[in-house]
Amino acid sequence: MLTVLFFDDEPMVGSGFARFFKRRGIALDAVSDKDAFDRKVREGTHRIIGLDELLGGSARGSILCRDLRVRGESRPILLTSHATSDAEGRALANECGADLYVPKFDDAVYRALGALEPIDPRRPPPVPKSPRRLSYLHAFTRERIEIDLDRSAAISNNTPLALTPTQLTAFAYLLQKAPEIVTASELRAKVWKVDSVTASAISNIVGQLIDRVPGWIERVGRGYRARIALRS
Repeated sequence: MLTVLFFDDEPMVGSGFARFFKRRGIALDAVSDKDAFDRKVREGTHRIIGLDELLGGSARGSILCRDLRVRGESRPILLTSHATSDAEGRALANECGADLYVPKFDDAVYRALGALEPIDPRRPPPVPKSPRRLSYLHAFTRERIEIDLDRSAAISNNTPLALTPTQLTAFAYLLQKAPEIVTASELRAKVWKVDSVTASAISNIVGQLIDRVPGWIERVGRGYRARIALRS
């Protein structure tokens, strides 16, 4: 079963959110205390982290998300709020490194989580249509990158790459499509699988990916392409 750690400063809201998810087959661990949240993040037992934007006083989920990314947290992070417009929420998620922004108590949350991992333990896993383990060798630098999609892990010349699951999935898709140019619309459909992700958010995340794996991805017009990736 998919497990989610959700931080909201209002215990009653967190409990309601947990019931909302339980009806949809998702185990949500709601916490309202910052120390408890930090402890559970360190334990690393949850698949996804959810943050409410308004955490009381001047505390903000987007600031906490940014701090988590700086500390190397690579699990998917969802930012939610009931007091922020969709445009503002997407901009916040884009700036702080969250994978998605979705309105609180909206079925978009459920759909977004479903895109990250199967949520029904009774349903047999689908037969993958593409390889789950990929290995590529750069033609010029001879850098080798290996990707394990089942473990959400990637290594470069035996060194782990600090990629979020979303960045990893986008990277793998671009590599498999090389040398074709992939548009933002295609990435949205194949990687995010929800319509709420904007082209600017995709551009920001792919830009972060370009910085983390220099020489592998380039922007071409309004799309992206993996450069000189040879399947090994």
